[in-house]
Amino acid sequence: MFEECTEMFKVYGSVDNVLEDCERIGSSLRATIDSWSPSKDAQSAEDGAVSFLSLGPLEKQKNYLTSQPSLLSDTVTLKEYQLLGVNWLNLLYHSNLSCILADEMGTYV
Repeated sequence: MFEECTEMFKVYGSVDNVLEDCERIGSSLRATIDSWSPSKDAQSAEDGAVSFLSLGPLEKQKNYLTSQPSLLSDTVTLKEYQLLGVNWLNLLYHSNLSCILADEMGTYV
């Protein structure tokens, strides 16, 4: 029984370490994302998500795209929220993190 308890506490410790790593990574990403918009333009949700109403004027930031990538066709124009998504993917790529960018399917009213 003692061995089982010892093993269980090792597992709990491992889980705690993973959660601490996630919090550290999340804090770093959040700090970068917060710099993308003046605080009055961002609305934080209770679940930690951020809803941007506007990116607003941005100073030159490392690895941040202020206009759509030049390799896109001239017939394609990204909307502001799409450019924000590209920057999210770019931020995670430069942070050596894997990600999936998902979107709600439907019409925004």
